[in-house]
Amino acid sequence: MTVLFCDLVESTALAQQLGPEAMHTLLNQFFVLALTEVHRYAGTINQFLGDGFMALFGAPLAYEDHSDRAVRTALGIQHALVEGCLSQDYAGGHKVAVRIGVNTGPVVVGKIGDNLRMDYTAVGDTTHLAARLQELAEPGTIYLSDQTHRAIRHQFECQSMRARLPKSKGEPVTVYKVQGTRVHQQVAPWRWGREISAPLVGREAELGTLTACFERVARHQGGMVFLLGEPGIGKSRLVAEARRRVSEQGLSWLEGRAFSYSQTISYGPFLELIKSEAGITDQDREAESWAKLEQRITALCPDEVAEILPYLATLLALNVSAPFDSRVKYLNSEDMGRQIFRTSRHFFERLAQAHPLVLLFEDMHWADESSVKLLEHLLPLTKTLPLLICWVSRPELQESAVAVQNEAQEQYAARYTEITLGPLSSTESADLVCRLLQSERVSPRVQEVTVAKAGGNPFFMEEVVHTLIDTGALKRTQDATDWLATKQLDEITLPDTIQGVIMARVDRLQEDIKQVLKLASVIGRHFFYRVLRSLTEPVATLDPSLAILQHLDLIREKRRIPELEYFFKHALVQEATYDSILMNRRRDLHRQVAQCIEALYAARKEEFASLLAYHYARAEEWEKALDFLLKAGDQAGQLAADAEALAHYHQAMATYGRVHGDRWDPVQRAALERKIGEALFRRGEHRQAMECLYRALTYLGTPYPGSQQGLRWAILKQLLVQVAHRVWPALIQTQAADRPDAGAQERSLIYETMAWHDVFVDRQRFVLDTLLELNLSERQGLAVGIAQGSFTLGLVLNAISLRRLAEHYHRRNVAWSEQIQHPRALGHAYLGLGIHEHYSGRPQAALDHFRRAITAYKEAGHLRGMAATKARAGSVLGRLGAFPSAIEVAQEAIRIGRDGADPPSSVYGLALESWVRRDVGEIERAIRLHQQCIELSHTIPDYQHIAVNRANLGKCYLFQGKVHEALAEVEESHRIITEHGLIGVFFTDSILHAAEVTLVAAEQADGLQRANMLGQAKRACKAALKQSTIDRMARPSAYCWQGTYAWLCGKPSRAKKWWQRSVRAAEELGMRHKLGITYLEMGKRTREPHLLKRAEALFAELGATRDLARTQELLKLE
Repeated sequence: MTVLFCDLVESTALAQQLGPEAMHTLLNQFFVLALTEVHRYAGTINQFLGDGFMALFGAPLAYEDHSDRAVRTALGIQHALVEGCLSQDYAGGHKVAVRIGVNTGPVVVGKIGDNLRMDYTAVGDTTHLAARLQELAEPGTIYLSDQTHRAIRHQFECQSMRARLPKSKGEPVTVYKVQGTRVHQQVAPWRWGREISAPLVGREAELGTLTACFERVARHQGGMVFLLGEPGIGKSRLVAEARRRVSEQGLSWLEGRAFSYSQTISYGPFLELIKSEAGITDQDREAESWAKLEQRITALCPDEVAEILPYLATLLALNVSAPFDSRVKYLNSEDMGRQIFRTSRHFFERLAQAHPLVLLFEDMHWADESSVKLLEHLLPLTKTLPLLICWVSRPELQESAVAVQNEAQEQYAARYTEITLGPLSSTESADLVCRLLQSERVSPRVQEVTVAKAGGNPFFMEEVVHTLIDTGALKRTQDATDWLATKQLDEITLPDTIQGVIMARVDRLQEDIKQVLKLASVIGRHFFYRVLRSLTEPVATLDPSLAILQHLDLIREKRRIPELEYFFKHALVQEATYDSILMNRRRDLHRQVAQCIEALYAARKEEFASLLAYHYARAEEWEKALDFLLKAGDQAGQLAADAEALAHYHQAMATYGRVHGDRWDPVQRAALERKIGEALFRRGEHRQAMECLYRALTYLGTPYPGSQQGLRWAILKQLLVQVAHRVWPALIQTQAADRPDAGAQERSLIYETMAWHDVFVDRQRFVLDTLLELNLSERQGLAVGIAQGSFTLGLVLNAISLRRLAEHYHRRNVAWSEQIQHPRALGHAYLGLGIHEHYSGRPQAALDHFRRAITAYKEAGHLRGMAATKARAGSVLGRLGAFPSAIEVAQEAIRIGRDGADPPSSVYGLALESWVRRDVGEIERAIRLHQQCIELSHTIPDYQHIAVNRANLGKCYLFQGKVHEALAEVEESHRIITEHGLIGVFFTDSILHAAEVTLVAAEQADGLQRANMLGQAKRACKAALKQSTIDRMARPSAYCWQGTYAWLCGKPSRAKKWWQRSVRAAEELGMRHKLGITYLEMGKRTREPHLLKRAEALFAELGATRDLARTQELLKLE
């Protein structure tokens, strides 16, 4: 056992200064404090020694971790004194401090009393050395012997002292001073056996497979393993044994667990992982948590602190303050979700780069969908990093989990392992019974009863054995070396299910102990001591009850620092105990638990909104439940944890009816419908999302048009309103910007969400959404709405070739956004102006605006805005012939989409890189990229990029000589554009490629087919000329193909005029690759070598290998 001595420093001087009565009060307070800490860790006060005491750990309750408990008690006493439990200043400036000495070894004790304050006679060298250590210790310190240090060195930081005390006999001993607990506690060897009581039997093959997975990641080979099995089959035991086998191989481990109530707690297992890695505890104040997270991120990602810290802090529900607050305050839920995925990926990527890493997720059959999606997002890291994702769950998987499993099997087959644990055989079951009883001569009848009842389930067998012992059907022999079956073995009736066996054990407990277990089951599988203590009456019975429940192996201690926490040995124990509670009593207990959590975590109760919503709903406290359901839904929505947000909102809607009936506040109901719609939209359930948004507008008294005619009339009306706003600005009736009408704010948010949907699928609705948002925002003084509406209206005007009016709105928006200094609005404003300058033929001005937009988006943390702007800038660079730079920014956009799980961002980058690869001559790679882009665009759906990439794919086929396939692709592109009413500058490539492909097809055709194809080419070239009036960057190609059409029609002089116009346009715009293409086309037709030489020089400078090769072949023929 372990002996602890503690005394007050300078107690004599204190007594003289305070006087007898005050000193008596002080000592009473000190001893109460000491008793509390000693009893917390099941120690026993042996003697009170005037101004100190002696305590024993390991008797009368035998704990093999008695040294650990003693040191934690010592630290607890120190912490209580530092925190001010006795912090009042005394005469002479004295404050209370203690010296503590701790030693471990054999002690002879004799029992005098029968409670936790009993007296003992403890004698021997162990007691003597502990007393000497306490005398040697400096004020405020804890000194340990070498033997105690060896027992606790994995859990505590200690400093070896120079002082070496001589033992009463033999050699001197080294003294250690305790400095504190380790942030990352190591698993001491003795804990493996203690945590899992049932031995591992019949799992040699599965153990070898799982161990091999761990060994591979230690050799820097990533992967994923699914470990599946029914409750009690031994999944956790298998993981523990495999982990023990590789304990010396330098693996880092992070563990997260889902709980039966955690399907509505967003990213639950990941929160546990990140907090563990940062050393954050539930006891930490917010400032302490932030400091720990910042310190860990700075050490791990010194070059990305600003890009990671604010978003992981938001995920952990920490407030983000300057200088990082701008990174989160302007983001909507969808943007925040992308950032969480991106930063989580980077965080775990850096961890795996530092050390081979195992992410262990247990009980994932209860996981929230957001955690499953995030885990799926991390799968690609297993290809390139020493990262193993270990999924442990019951076989019944939710739909999202099945998707992860399927993806792992299909995309990562070489790195995927699946282990399914089945029941033990009869022989293996009989062997397990013998091992549980630690006897080789177990009665065949005992084996028969146990094996037949348990059906090969190890945990079931263990519970049956416990029951046989508890009921006296099995008894120890007198020498305690074996077990004997009694006559009760034939009389006992064992329940048929494992739940029944568990409850039979629970029912045999004393009533007060049983109530403690039931109360704990309501809190959850894991529960904090102080929560349970605040609910238990009388409190004095709690510690003995917990000690007995641990002794019976129904619960176990998880950790003691930063606070004492327990967990049920198996989820089935918690579930069975919980289910045994009567409904009325269960509701009352849930209410008590919720109130307790609110009281204990009053400053942080928003963080526990999901948990409080769960408990209040189970308690049928509907008003409280409604409040926390809405808060929990908003929290989940802010993190784009959409499945959890929807669950909370739908439950809130049902709960609202219980509280208020049908008396909905219109604005509140509209807000709830909008939030549900936004969550559905982010999940890709667009039809249902739009239905919610339409309902929200109806609740606000502004229904959306339901027919095409109504849509057109609404557009006309809003156009007139906007004209009136511009011509007669005094007509705009504004409200104070800091007090906008709540209904107007809701409508503005709804219109913005609808616009982001309609921009991809219905341009007429998009125009109406834009006008509605802008007109409303101008009337109500909604600053951000004005910026958003001006941005989208400017894009609409660009699309329909109203260039001057578009420029007016873009420049007006830049001025407005600079005035309100809103980074996201600034990003939109400069992006819009950059797009306008691009299509107006001012590429350098466009690049300047794009750079400003990227800076603003980066400050706002708006990933999709950054990706879109990078792709736009890359498009300009590509048109100017800066192919390497264009490819670089394209890949940056792709990475943003990949890391942030945002398909549109990836589409922007893929669309750019594919055509740039084509222009440099990498045709096969370009085809693969176009096909990938089209496939990804269908998942959004983004018909604009589908149409443009089909046409670009057609041009690739043309370069391969596949004219028929090329024609099919440009025709499909045209069909998509027509079907979806797509117009404007965004489809320049589709129109230009149609002209080029039909010209080649006409040239290769004969007779009537040639005439027909020339007719198609004429129409295509005419469309290209028309497009060049709204997109000036299209002029070199449009003029070039018009010249080629004239040449094929036998009009060489007319052709040369068009080609010369193409040359001048390309030179004016700085489009060197298009200039080379025109020279190549002219030289090929006119057979003039100097033109081909110019083309050759340009292609060689730009690295356009395919065009260079074609030109050089033509030069050889001259």
